[in-house]
Amino acid sequence: EVVHALFPHVPGRPIKDYVSAPKPNGYQSLHSAMMLGELRAEVQVRTTEMHRYAEHGKASHWLYKSEDGRPVHEWLQLSESFGID
Repeated sequence: EVVHALFPHVPGRPIKDYVSAPKPNGYQSLHSAMMLGELRAEVQVRTTEMHRYAEHGKASHWLYKSEDGRPVHEWLQLSESFGID
C-alpha cells in the first residue's frame, strides 16, 4: 500500500504475495510492478532474513546458474556444512 500510494500499480500485473504463501523452496517476498512516469519498475519487499535466504539459501538461483552444473546433493552438503537453511 505504501508503494502504491506513491506510484500507480501496473494494470494487469498482480501483486504476488510469497510471504503468506511461500514458494515450495521456501522463498518469501512481496512483488509488485509500478509505473515511474513512463517507466515500469518492480519492487520486491522482504526482510533481511528473507533476503539472505533468497540469495544464499535453498531458494537461491546459484545452482542452476552455475557453469559447473553441480548436482543438488553437492549443494545440500555445502549448505549444511556452512549452516545455510
